[in-house]
Amino acid sequence: MGALKSLVQGLQAMPGRKSVVYFTSGLYETPELDVPFRNLMSTANRANVTFYSLDTRGVMTRGQNERATGELFGAAAGSATTVNRTEGAITKDEVFAMDRAEVSGRANVQLAIRDLAESTGGFLIGDSNDLRGPLRKVNEEISTYYELTFNPHIQNYDGSFRKLTVGAGRKDLVIHARNGYFALPPEARAMGMENYEVPLLKAISDGRVPGDVKFRSGARLLQPKDEGRDLTVLVEVPLHELQPKTDPTKKTLNVHCSLAALVKDSKGEVVEKLSRDRSFMVTPEQLNLGNFVDKMTATLPPGKYTLETAVMDRESGKIGTGHSEFAVVAKAKGVGISSLTFVRSFTPNAKGLDPNEPFQFQGASITPTLDSSIQRTQDAVLRLFFVVYQDPSVASKPTVEIEFLQNGKSLTKVPLPLPEADPQGKIPYVMTIPAAPIPPGIYEVKATARQGDTSSEAQTELKIDAL
Repeated sequence: MGALKSLVQGLQAMPGRKSVVYFTSGLYETPELDVPFRNLMSTANRANVTFYSLDTRGVMTRGQNERATGELFGAAAGSATTVNRTEGAITKDEVFAMDRAEVSGRANVQLAIRDLAESTGGFLIGDSNDLRGPLRKVNEEISTYYELTFNPHIQNYDGSFRKLTVGAGRKDLVIHARNGYFALPPEARAMGMENYEVPLLKAISDGRVPGDVKFRSGARLLQPKDEGRDLTVLVEVPLHELQPKTDPTKKTLNVHCSLAALVKDSKGEVVEKLSRDRSFMVTPEQLNLGNFVDKMTATLPPGKYTLETAVMDRESGKIGTGHSEFAVVAKAKGVGISSLTFVRSFTPNAKGLDPNEPFQFQGASITPTLDSSIQRTQDAVLRLFFVVYQDPSVASKPTVEIEFLQNGKSLTKVPLPLPEADPQGKIPYVMTIPAAPIPPGIYEVKATARQGDTSSEAQTELKIDAL
């Protein structure tokens, strides 16, 4: 799905109608792919890209719906057993009866590629081992087609799908055209906007500060580079702010949220647009106490920036927005240090860690948080994550000193023992200290990295709450 979307986005800048002959053995569209699949078709239509799907399996010796029929019969049998049961334990087939019923509707892998083709103005080439005729027809359509335009007079760009039918007075004509469009504003084509982004960007542009969904957002600066600085935009949503959708058959809770972030420079111009559409299953305990954290990366040149974010609960339609400011300074010679980031959870010996994931330390996975408050309980701990970037041109090794300040007055300074740098010169570190001995109040925590005669600083605010 991602490769197809990248292909469409690459063709977007080319003028005129573009055509793609998509050779594939089919596409199994799982429920979590529903939204990305609709977004793909929307992006293709806005970019004037037409798909012609070619099923490489050719003539099938069995029906396309054979697997679907088998799954549906299995679901029906399991459901019938459940209805007629008066005693005894349920079976595995009974538990998964509803799942199999849903799978049966998706088992025909030709349906998705047919939908992709017909929704973008093309057609499916399938159940044939002779491609000369269908490809000749594709060539004719590419070289001879009509473009029709009209004004739908849209009053509300809500991102919904509007069905469209093209007809003709002559009955002997067969018309292939797009079956609809998404109600997106005119600037959507230039921005490459997804349909789920529309209400989010509208909330940001309106300048309102709706607090229907409460969340935290902020930028965390990472490695300084000659062209600017890497950074991660964190968006943290308490799960209890989202309205769950209950699946009675699985007895699970599902939440669905969308988020968008605009990074604007000092002139107010958008330099980065980041967005996500997330849906996942949660337990009742996670819903009450858990947080969802999304990390989106970017690289920015030196300058002052504002970060405008929005989060939408897709089930209830409620939206919240946020605003913050940050600055990127030019890279200086010598040692560098990242922002100080509070750690919500620390999972040692994590498997399958992405080497490009910045939030990891000695094989442990780190879940960051933007919550700078800590309850002063007996077992409370303060964890701060940062990365020191060693300068290979300086012979000495880097050192780090942590300083606690209150009302501008230095309270204590503690040197930290740093491990060896990795092959890229990075030294990730997690500082862990007990929070119980720290009196309630607001503090400033400053980390100073030194290497040779160079130094770099990062600081953050800390609040210790009394019980």
